[in-house]
Amino acid sequence: MERRELFPILGMAAFQPNAGFVPKFLTPAEAQCTVRLSDMILPGAEQAGAIRYIDLVLKYGESGAQQAFRRGLAAVEADARRRFSKPFGSLTREQQDQMVAAMAADEGARTDELGRFFTLCKRLAIEAYHYSAHHWKQDLGRDLNVALAEFPACTHSNHKPV
Repeated sequence: MERRELFPILGMAAFQPNAGFVPKFLTPAEAQCTVRLSDMILPGAEQAGAIRYIDLVLKYGESGAQQAFRRGLAAVEADARRRFSKPFGSLTREQQDQMVAAMAADEGARTDELGRFFTLCKRLAIEAYHYSAHHWKQDLGRDLNVALAEFPACTHSNHKPV
C-alpha cells in the first residue's frame, strides 16, 4: 500500500473512535452490546469511544464488578430473546429503547439483575464520557493536556511558576 492510499483510511479512522478497537476483557459481542447500551444511556458515548474506557476498567477491576457486568449483559440478551425472540443487537431501535426504558425504571431502587446492571452501565458510560477527549474538546472547549503556568489560589511561599 502506498502512502497516498493510507491517508484517506487514517482520516476515516479519526471519525470512527472505535475503529480497530479490540476489547481486552469483553468479547466482541459483549463490547458491541455495551457500545449500543452506553450510547442509548448517554448519547455521544459511542462517538467518545466510551467502550475503550469501560473495557479497560473492567479488565483491571475487581472480579465482582467483572462478573456483575457479564451477568448484566447476559440478562439483557435473555430479556431481548424473551420479549422479541432476537438478540439485543438485532432489535430495532424502538425495541432497544423499550428495553432500556424498562431497565431504567425505578433506577437505584431495583434489586433485579437488569436494574442493577443499568446503574452499573450508566455509571461507567458517564465516567467514560467525562474522561474522553471528545467531551473535553466538544463540550468544554479545551484540550486534555492543560498545564497552568500559575496557580493564583496557591498560598505557599515556595510556589514558583514553571
